[in-house]
Amino acid sequence: MIVSPSKELLHLLSQEVEQAVLLLEALRLENEALAERQSDAIETAVRAKQAQLEVFELCERNRRQWLKQAGVTEERSAIREFLSTQPEVPTELISEWDRLLELATQCHNQNKANGALVEIHRRHVQRALDLLRGTQDTPTYGPAGEARGRDDTHSLAKA
Repeated sequence: MIVSPSKELLHLLSQEVEQAVLLLEALRLENEALAERQSDAIETAVRAKQAQLEVFELCERNRRQWLKQAGVTEERSAIREFLSTQPEVPTELISEWDRLLELATQCHNQNKANGALVEIHRRHVQRALDLLRGTQDTPTYGPAGEARGRDDTHSLAKA
């Protein structure tokens, strides 16, 4: 059975959308693990995210290659225009394209939120280590409420 080019592209876009949904779910699970600070869960979530990202990127490469062979540039407006001119399923193609763009934005935003959470945890750990070493850069307060800088700090080990 011969598949039309429009339907072949629709299939590629549908696969990519499906993988983007799974990637978004993996990113959300990573966020939950980070919020709970469960190291085993974080490690599992990161591995799952990486595996899903590889599958998603493969789908993306397939779509880009297909569009390149069709003479379409990677600009979103060029892709959208090309999709709208397809003879068989232009509405479905545009719908899947729009869904893919929305999912990509959601994945990007979730990944940024996860990165921010990692950074917050990193700062907390760094502050705790600095306190233990007596090298914190942030001011603390003395018994009379005065701000103390780095010169006034003492290592807990020297107490």
